[in-house]
Amino acid sequence: MDKVESKTDEKQSIPKAFQPAEVWCPSPKEEKPRVLMSPARYVQGAKITKHLGKYLKVLPSKSAGILVSKGGKERFGKILEESLTSNQIELVWLIFEGECSYEVTIKHKRLFLAWLLRMCEFKKKK
Repeated sequence: MDKVESKTDEKQSIPKAFQPAEVWCPSPKEEKPRVLMSPARYVQGAKITKHLGKYLKVLPSKSAGILVSKGGKERFGKILEESLTSNQIELVWLIFEGECSYEVTIKHKRLFLAWLLRMCEFKKKK
């Protein structure tokens, strides 16, 4: 297991997994992102969409549903698609119109889960 030296006075060795900024930093030349590690992850930083595939790759799933407006897909679609596909993650676009309310997210979640079930059935038949 990779370890990094603690920045505390104790000089203890802390596993890299507990140093999320070290693990997720795209390169030494870029600003380290701020990462909140919890059951869900919140990642924030400059040009972070460019590295989304790297963050998602650690999850057990090989598919991602992206809930986005038409304009959001136009602005970020190419970057997200390149990031996810280069990390072997299949991308499913879930486009909403108007307000992205709770009801809209639930509707799209159901659509994505139905798509996943169809894909699992299709792969079993192969």
